[in-house]
Amino acid sequence: MTNLKLFLNPQAGMSGDMMVGALVGLGATSTRIKSAMETVGRLLGDARVRIYPHRKMDTQATKVDVFFEPSPHGVDREKTRKALREAVKGLCLPEAYVQFAQESLDILFDAEEEAHREIPGFTNPSHLHEATDILMDILGSAVALQELGFFPKKNIYCLEPVYVGGGKVSFSHGTFPVPAPATKRILDRYKIPYQKGPLEVELLTPTGAALLTGMVRHFLARERKEELVVRKRGYGAGAMDLDVPNVLEVIVAQ
Repeated sequence: MTNLKLFLNPQAGMSGDMMVGALVGLGATSTRIKSAMETVGRLLGDARVRIYPHRKMDTQATKVDVFFEPSPHGVDREKTRKALREAVKGLCLPEAYVQFAQESLDILFDAEEEAHREIPGFTNPSHLHEATDILMDILGSAVALQELGFFPKKNIYCLEPVYVGGGKVSFSHGTFPVPAPATKRILDRYKIPYQKGPLEVELLTPTGAALLTGMVRHFLARERKEELVVRKRGYGAGAMDLDVPNVLEVIVAQ
């Protein structure tokens, strides 16, 4: 597939598990992806991954469920980076994919730390559960991209604008407008073309924004989608049931 391009279409959601599911939907080996994700997760705690077909309304997609319980000693930035270095040793990943994984992890950590510093009473911004999720998701994505023959920042594109949703999102430190604080920092810092809507829920997660930033350098106007000579499509299923299929579409095209 190296003579083709990969186009992301984050129109109805994008998260780390949706990205992995979409790439499996394109043909990446689910057992290999599952093994890589569990290997890195188990360096930090109890990790299990389930990958399976899942229909969202009229769209047949792939669902990825990640179950993670951190070790009693907790998870911080240095432990997460160390786990990534250990995991890639046994995967024989080319350097481009290792760099993609490291960059995506750092993008998320930087954004989460900045956002958490502004939350009253939060004193340990380097201790983030979200980093473990993305660690598993980016390693699964890196292995899948390598298998499919797509290279981060080279032959991976994104249709714009990226839809982020709307309304408010709640997590352990409070309720905030969409896009969430960390997501907005990533979007603004890396000048990602985005738009609120089309639904009043969180469509783009911090993990999804970090992966998008690590993978994509070029954007294509969504109205030009019809010009693509499509070879294959994959769909990653999200957790929500919405008025439209909550899926991330990825397109292999010329």
